[in-house]
Amino acid sequence: MSGLSPLAHGVRDDRGFVLSERVLTLAESLKTEGYATGGFIGSYALDSRFGTAQGFDHFDERYPSKNGYIPLIPSRPAGETTDSLLSWIEKNQGKKWMALLNLSEPGSPEAEGDRAKYGAALVETDKQIGRVLDVLQRKGLLEKTVIVLTAPFGSPLGDHGETRPGFFAYDSTLRVPLVMVVPGFAPRRVEANVSLMDVFPSLCAVLNMKSPGEAQGRSLLPLLKGKAMGDEPLYFEALRPYMTANAAPLRGYILGGKKFIDLPSPEGYNLYRDGEERANVLGGSGEEERKSLRRLVERLSIAETASLGASDSYHQQKGSALEGERRGARIGHQELLPLDTLLHRSQLFLLHRNFPQAIGTLSLLLQKRPEHVEAILLLASSYREVGQLPSTERTLLKGLRSFPDHPVLLSFLGSTLVESGRYPEAVAILQKTLTKAPKDEDALNYLGLAYWRRGLFKEALNTFYKAVSVDSGDAIVYSNIGSLYLSAYLYDKALENFRKAVEKDPRLAAAYNGLGSTFLKLNRFGEAEEAFRHSISVDPSYYFSYFNLLVLYAEKLNDKPKALALYETIKKRFYPRMPVGEQRVIEEIRKGMTNG
Repeated sequence: MSGLSPLAHGVRDDRGFVLSERVLTLAESLKTEGYATGGFIGSYALDSRFGTAQGFDHFDERYPSKNGYIPLIPSRPAGETTDSLLSWIEKNQGKKWMALLNLSEPGSPEAEGDRAKYGAALVETDKQIGRVLDVLQRKGLLEKTVIVLTAPFGSPLGDHGETRPGFFAYDSTLRVPLVMVVPGFAPRRVEANVSLMDVFPSLCAVLNMKSPGEAQGRSLLPLLKGKAMGDEPLYFEALRPYMTANAAPLRGYILGGKKFIDLPSPEGYNLYRDGEERANVLGGSGEEERKSLRRLVERLSIAETASLGASDSYHQQKGSALEGERRGARIGHQELLPLDTLLHRSQLFLLHRNFPQAIGTLSLLLQKRPEHVEAILLLASSYREVGQLPSTERTLLKGLRSFPDHPVLLSFLGSTLVESGRYPEAVAILQKTLTKAPKDEDALNYLGLAYWRRGLFKEALNTFYKAVSVDSGDAIVYSNIGSLYLSAYLYDKALENFRKAVEKDPRLAAAYNGLGSTFLKLNRFGEAEEAFRHSISVDPSYYFSYFNLLVLYAEKLNDKPKALALYETIKKRFYPRMPVGEQRVIEEIRKGMTNG
């Protein structure tokens, strides 16, 4: 919502990029005009660590915490996000307000490529939008509210063989709904090509605000009034395969009914006659179209902001190398498509925790394309989820041979070394990561853990707080700060941070377990039991809360029936995966209970 193209704001993909504070957003503009501003976010894709919270008084992003380095996007049910919005509207009655509601269901991995699930996701999204409209109607606000309904991308649903958006740039993913409801304007359908860049200046026009001078979109007010507007070339790009699989970068433009896609084998379509883009009508090599594209790129690029989107040196270099690599000897998208299908299949296996199938699928993919970064990360994550840390490390080291400076691979390797107990090595790798990506919140979090495990309390605490400064909404970091204070017997500080963690993420079992452990130390046994049971209810697979609850029943409350029942649960569900030392502890507890 900046009115800028990716060439200007610098965010070229939803991974590895952060919106610069120097980019003016719609929320910032409205805030200066006296509007209360609220953002209600349904998925990690719009997490505040990516700069998306700029200009918002209130930014609600209480979806589940991100699961380590698995490149799957956590989200929350649309109903929860809508509930938060409606509560905020209630509190801001009588004020001018602007709200952003992000509902993520149609973009979930399960909905991608599956028409039935995609349809169900659209029905749920429609239901939640209906709830908002009903509340506005009851409050007498509907006729006074400007409403914009849109989407970041469409769903290909197998069109041209594409199963997930961001791979190709056909109209099945480029064309999105743009519905603008403006009080005082009659409804009409507009056939002209418009862009999401046009939303910011259009809202400025209908609200009688000055449009920012750097905005590259244009006001659609003439179209709202039924007037014609001339065609402008619309730029597009799909760079994820270039960023993650070393494919050729994909860019192009649309002008009227003409569409040009710049690839090693360029494509051109007449959208008026061939809306499904089946007949490539590009004559010759496409050099004239490439010249037009270069002129458009030059016009839309703003030198002082275009490089600011990259959050690390690797992605900055990838972005700046686009022109030089545009027609290099890289794999084409059609050749890469079968591998992307395998990747999508592996994501579904991961989503359903079918790790053996995920590992097999990703291993096959990497045999065919060893330098596929996204597949490397998914395979390493799969190994880590099943406890195969040596295989995780080997996978990441292979990736680093191809991409020695890739910050996510380095960060993941450092975290794996922390999990393996190799703290000095982890510190060295994570410090190297932070020289390339100073705001890598995951690297900061694991570096804090490494310092803590080495007994360096002050260094650990400072590093955790650096992580919080990058992303104040990260519940996992607050939970780790709570655990650090708990280890230092600073119980009030521990409780403060565990409570912050559950406020940020009500589903974080580790934070409830931390609360229970702190209450246990304070002999507040009723509160400890409640916290441990809440931890188990939000994540029945979180073993530590079962173990701590067993200790509470057996050693503090002397409740033999509950202790023995919990022992049987632990023995049945977790025993084979437990460390030998903890197996001995629970056997000693059982022995004491049966002999007592």
